[in-house]
Order: sequence, then structure tokens, then C-alpha cells
Amino acid sequence: MAKPKVLIIENQYFQFKLIYDNLDTNFEIVPKRDPASFKTLMDHVRIALDARYGKDHLEEDSMRKESFDWLMQEIRTFQPNIILMDHILLGYYLANDGITLAEFLRKEEINTPILFLSRTEQNDSRVIKVKSKVSRCEWIHKQLSGHELLSESYCEEVLIPHMHALRTSMDFEEFTQITVALQEELKKMQVPDNYDKALKKIARIKTRQYIESTELEKLRAWYNTLGDRAELDRFMKNFDL
Repeated sequence: MAKPKVLIIENQYFQFKLIYDNLDTNFEIVPKRDPASFKTLMDHVRIALDARYGKDHLEEDSMRKESFDWLMQEIRTFQPNIILMDHILLGYYLANDGITLAEFLRKEEINTPILFLSRTEQNDSRVIKVKSKVSRCEWIHKQLSGHELLSESYCEEVLIPHMHALRTSMDFEEFTQITVALQEELKKMQVPDNYDKALKKIARIKTRQYIESTELEKLRAWYNTLGDRAELDRFMKNFDL
């Protein structure tokens, strides 16, 4: 079975390495662990957020938009199952941050679940703001102070279970949305030969309360053609979740 994919957006390389080493067994990760891959990703993240490189991230012919477009292409190509993001990504308190980036992603219709891993406390006004404004995201504290580093036990006991729980719950939420749309579409057409097979499989997934990534990818492929009768016929003919 393929590993779930995670995109790590972490400001400090030494923390990134610790997170990477503790997730590597369970996840496929971008960026790679080497300094050059980390620097390439984070340079684009920082420029995309920094007003010194353009008045906003969509300003034409600006370095800021160029870096933002690069980042969007990277995410769409990798298609992570979850994004693990730090809160403070630039070096001063009032700068654009991970919350800003999360808002940018949602405006670009990138709805990948986001787990913020940060020293910022849960009761911080910025945390309360992101929970109300950004869909499909959660926030956990690094449980660090000063120059402490993330521990292996913290990753195993807190971070990884939280990532799996968020990913599977959000995947199941998306599955429910898609299957409701699928059933509505089926009502509009003549009943295909494998109509019962499709509904029985959907019912089994609902009963077990989670969906495999490969199953969800197949449903997404159909959902992207919603409203196209020929594509729906083809999808139902090859329904093999």
C-alpha cells in the first residue's frame, strides 16, 4: 500500500530534519531531507508571503507571484494527503504567516487538510481566527520552549496519530460529499448494470468509517467530470472501488 503523502512547511531546517526523520517510515515527504530541497521550497514560501517582493501574491510580473505559482504547481503535482505547516514562516511578528498561506491555498481551491504544528498557543487570537476562516485544518502545539527540539516520543505518540486521524476524517468527509453527488447523478440516468454493486460498495465504506487513498482518488476522478453523462457511464462501467 502506498504511503500517505505529506508536504512539510517548516521554517527551521533543524526542526524540519527531526520531523522528517520521525515521519519517513510512515509517509512520503516533500521536500526531500537534503538542505538544497528544503531551501528551494522555503525560499519560494517566504517570497510568496513577503510584501517586499510584490504588493500581493497575485501581482503580475512580481517575484512574489512567481514564487506563489511555483508553490501551487509543486502542491498540485505532488498532491499531498496532508500539509504539515508551521505558523511563523517569516522573521517578524506582524509578517504574513502560515495562516496567510493557508488562506491563499483555499482561495486556489487546494482543500488538502492542514495540520498546524507550532509553538503558538491554542488560545492565541490568530489560532482562533484560522479555525473560523480556514476549512479542513487543525492546530497542535509543539510542546517546546526555548531551544528544545521535537522528541521522537512526541512524534510517535502525538503528531503521527493526529496526522492520520485528520487525514482519514477529512478523506471520509470528502467521500461522503462525492457519493451524495454520485447518487444524485445516478437518479438522473437509466440504471446501469452495476448500480447495485456501486451502492453496496459505498455502503461498506460508510460502515467502516474510513476510505483508502486509492478509493478516494478514483472517486475524485469521476467527481472532476461531474455533469458529463458519457464520463458517468464510463465511470459506472468500470466501477471497481
